Amino acid sequence: AIILTCMGTLYHQHVMMQRQGLLKKKKLHLNKDEYYLDNAVQHYQCALQICQARIQFGRRFRKVILSESSGSIEPLPDASSSSSGSTFATSSLTSHSSATSNCSVVATKNLHDGTNHNSFCSTTLEEDAQRLCQIRLLLGNLFLSRQQYERARIQYQQALHFQLTQGVRTTRNANVVPLLGGLAAIHFYQHEYKEAATGYQQMWDVQRRLLLRDNDKGGATNDNGQVGATLFNLAVTYQAQRHYSRALSYYQQALKIWQVQNIPDDPRVTHAEEYILQCKTEREEKAEQQRANETLQKSALGSLSCFRQCIIVQRRGASTK
Repeated sequence: AIILTCMGTLYHQHVMMQRQGLLKKKKLHLNKDEYYLDNAVQHYQCALQICQARIQFGRRFRKVILSESSGSIEPLPDASSSSSGSTFATSSLTSHSSATSNCSVVATKNLHDGTNHNSFCSTTLEEDAQRLCQIRLLLGNLFLSRQQYERARIQYQQALHFQLTQGVRTTRNANVVPLLGGLAAIHFYQHEYKEAATGYQQMWDVQRRLLLRDNDKGGATNDNGQVGATLFNLAVTYQAQRHYSRALSYYQQALKIWQVQNIPDDPRVTHAEEYILQCKTEREEKAEQQRANETLQKSALGSLSCFRQCIIVQRRGASTK
């Protein structure tokens, strides 16, 4: 599954780098690019089937281990109910006690082995679940790059549902952020800006919770650059809705995050500054348009009032004659 995923990623990245002009080639072969992307889809789907089969087998195997390790010990018989006298009762009790002791040792060993196997199965299942979500994420990104939005939405939603409902403990929220981002991007490309803004807002909320959790644990925090990218996408979405004040606020937050990172010649900073300037220009144009409309409306109302006065005067003159 790992090898198939890597091969699919190589096919996909090769096409994307060619389209971005990062690889030299004499002529753009669209059919060849589609061939690479089709191969990437096939490799991802094969890897997905392997992970699904491993998860199903692991769950069945864990059930078998739990059922075998939960053996019960039979209770001791009542010595007073024996009809063969106290001697037979004593010997029977002694032999049964020895057998019970052996059963206890075997049961304890099986329980210990079953616990180890169960822990191993749980770890393996979590790794396979994480890999399955990652493959669906990659497959959704590929469909998104091909503008196959419904197929991408299906992959994102299935991965998100699996991630949130299956209780993947060690990888909790590991893939939630990019999945939410993929769904929000689909809404944006389909001009569903309100839904896109809601998705990016959810994505930002999850990132903030993860940052707070990592800070409380004293571990390494998440990449703030990803938070900046989320804020930037949120700003672009609000700008598309002509909500320029909100857009400028999120642009400035993203720009501040990227400036704090102090990366030399960071293209994100330049990009954000250009969008801020563009957003301010559009806001000024919108304000000028509103002022022009108000002036035109006042002028139209004044002309209408004069026209009414003229009609009234004409009617009075006609009635006088």
